[in-house]
Amino acid sequence: MKRWSLNPLELLLHVIKVFGAWIGLLVGILIFVFGITGLKSFASDESIFFSNPHLSISPDGTGFTFSKGVGGFEKHDYAYMGYKRYIKGVTGPRALNEGEHYYYGLIKGMIPIGYWELRHPMAECIHGAYITDISVYGLDKWGVTRNICHGYYNPGWIAHCAVCGEGIPLLMYLSESVASTISFLPSATTCSNYFYLCPYSNCIEQGAPVMHSCTGVSVNRYLVNYDPNGATGGSMPGEYFYAGGASKYEGDEVISPSKLRNIGYTREGYIFKGWGTTPGGDPVFADGESWAKVSSVLETGKMANGSVINLYAIWEVAFDMTAEVERNLKAVDGKDIFARGESGYVSIVTKGYAEKIEVIFPKQLSEHNLTVNCTINPQKVRTDKAPFVIPIYGLPDGEWRFGITVKAYKQDKCIERLLTVTVSGDEFGILNEIHTGLR
Repeated sequence: MKRWSLNPLELLLHVIKVFGAWIGLLVGILIFVFGITGLKSFASDESIFFSNPHLSISPDGTGFTFSKGVGGFEKHDYAYMGYKRYIKGVTGPRALNEGEHYYYGLIKGMIPIGYWELRHPMAECIHGAYITDISVYGLDKWGVTRNICHGYYNPGWIAHCAVCGEGIPLLMYLSESVASTISFLPSATTCSNYFYLCPYSNCIEQGAPVMHSCTGVSVNRYLVNYDPNGATGGSMPGEYFYAGGASKYEGDEVISPSKLRNIGYTREGYIFKGWGTTPGGDPVFADGESWAKVSSVLETGKMANGSVINLYAIWEVAFDMTAEVERNLKAVDGKDIFARGESGYVSIVTKGYAEKIEVIFPKQLSEHNLTVNCTINPQKVRTDKAPFVIPIYGLPDGEWRFGITVKAYKQDKCIERLLTVTVSGDEFGILNEIHTGLR
């Protein structure tokens, strides 16, 4: 039986040949995953804080502590007071991105910790007077006591903000090894109350909220005003929009609209075309336009926080047309009846920049058909006339009625009017009209 005899190099090449495809697939998956998420931490500041293995949350969810129930202590000499255990160092506020600004105020979220400063060499269970109500934070559900045992526990540390370097005036009792794992603390949130229980007697020793004011970074806010620009009715209050559609502004929860308001104004005889950036300009944004498009077009990221954006309602005369028949020779008896041989005209008034007008007569008067190309001289409101003459001969006997069709066009719209004309049955009607008028 033949035995395999491969040197180490041949063996390696053989393994790569056999498993190369699988290795390539695994590498591809890893590249895809890391390409999407990036190599930065997958965790948010909040998740980093809440995932600390030394953290305990109070029964009602409003308080926190570290090393709950862990006895023993680290004793430090007073000569070491002021010793610093660095975490991030004091970095100052981060650089602003487009659409952001600095503000000073109460931090409502996570405080990045620059370093921990040792302030008390060791602590003793003697602080029972600090909190008299053992139900604070719901700690009574944990069997909290008021039993001072004078046992010694870990020293007191002060956390310093990584942004401003200021200390948070609240002693937290920790070992240095535990302090080194804490890189964030909550401030002014639903779970930002620090408490400490004696690890021996479960006596409530400390309890106070974490509150820290500092320079923060916030998205910008913009006020959009809706100018009626000649509207005759309705109202539209302005509203705030936030860069990137953010849900927080300077630490507070906000509602960021995703689109402009729908038109709430009216203007008699006009139609709304959209929103412009100048009163007499063309529409730039549609009714209910998305904030993402508005922000992109106006480059709001380059605007200062608090900038006011004025949008103007752009109106267009409503497309309409009126038409009527007029006699050149007014009837003496007041009757609007044409005599044979009499002339008249169709008066047409169009509004809203008509593009074409057509006047269509019956076949007996078809030579008077008229087509007007209005785009040569576009007008908001225009008046046109289509003259005609009633034939003396060739018409039906007796009184005759005929229709004139008038059409006005604009883009895909057509307005049509049908006018009715009555002609006298007297073949010499026009001569009689003239003769009567000269008497």
